[in-house]
Amino acid sequence: MRKGSEEAELIEEKEADWICDIVKNTCQNYRGRKIILWGKFGAAERIAGALDKFYGIQVSGYIESNKLKINDFIFYTPDFFAKACKEDYYIVVPLGFNPDIVDTLCKCGFEKNVDYYYFAECILKQEESYYEDAHGNRIIGNAGKIQIVFLGFCSTVIIHENAILPNSGKIYIYSEAVLEIGARTQVTFSPYISIGKNAKVRIGADCTFRIRSMLVKPYAEFETGDKITTGSGTMLNICEWSKVKIGEDCMFSHDVKIYSNDAHSIFDLTSGKNINSTEEICKKRNIFIGNHVWIGMCVAIMYGSEIGNGSIVGAESLVKGIVPENCIACGSPAKVTRRNIAWSRENCADDLQISMIS
Repeated sequence: MRKGSEEAELIEEKEADWICDIVKNTCQNYRGRKIILWGKFGAAERIAGALDKFYGIQVSGYIESNKLKINDFIFYTPDFFAKACKEDYYIVVPLGFNPDIVDTLCKCGFEKNVDYYYFAECILKQEESYYEDAHGNRIIGNAGKIQIVFLGFCSTVIIHENAILPNSGKIYIYSEAVLEIGARTQVTFSPYISIGKNAKVRIGADCTFRIRSMLVKPYAEFETGDKITTGSGTMLNICEWSKVKIGEDCMFSHDVKIYSNDAHSIFDLTSGKNINSTEEICKKRNIFIGNHVWIGMCVAIMYGSEIGNGSIVGAESLVKGIVPENCIACGSPAKVTRRNIAWSRENCADDLQISMIS
């Protein structure tokens, strides 16, 4: 088993920064007590795995508020705390901040950073239009009732004037990421979006952005211009190191999918090498959509695609290549069917009333 700083380096290579922080704090403070994780889900299981693999420390169980999950290794939260003693247990909470959890721990005599570690319990300032925590994360602007969960350090969320976010759901933000939502833009999604380490997401002003799912991987970039509208069911999957950029005044119909990756790795059996998702390959898997582009219903736009200003992509098409300016492209794969066109958001328009944005 590796020791000291070498262990920490290994954890940092394998896990997100916040997982590493929780593991290191647990090792420093548990003092031989039984370790209990609050909630049995992906992040909690990764913490348990890192403690075992790198430190040889076994987790003693999980606590859950869902009675349907209870078994010999998962304890019902009220029953556990009815008899829990801080001399016997060290509690690890890898969840977004919830004051009820803090209240429960304090009532049972558990002391912060001595008898339990709660990564998200670190708020320095929380106002209607500003948030800051001890991990260097900030929210500038009014996020409303949406829950923004910081899973790391030094990230920034900027919400400009009169932007509207949903009243439910979660935004997960990892280390050194940026999320910026333009003025008067309305964003709706369910149930969550995720923005990875060092990722950059900027949505322009005066947009209506309806998202079914949005996954922005580490070091990726996603940017839109102003006055973008999307129908319901928009799906975005932006892979590591890739860039997806959308111009101004674009109109996306419902159930449009934008993918800058294959979602899974592919290997060459002869060489054993990854042939579709190395850093070098991903940096080339970009998507660029120009200004005033109309994307029809159920279109899939894949990496390596460029769609020129003023063009239209027909319904249920697959785009993987270059679509020139001011043309119509349809099919799978999409091919140009008509050139030298322009379009207007107004149906049955009598004349061309369109602001071409260069």
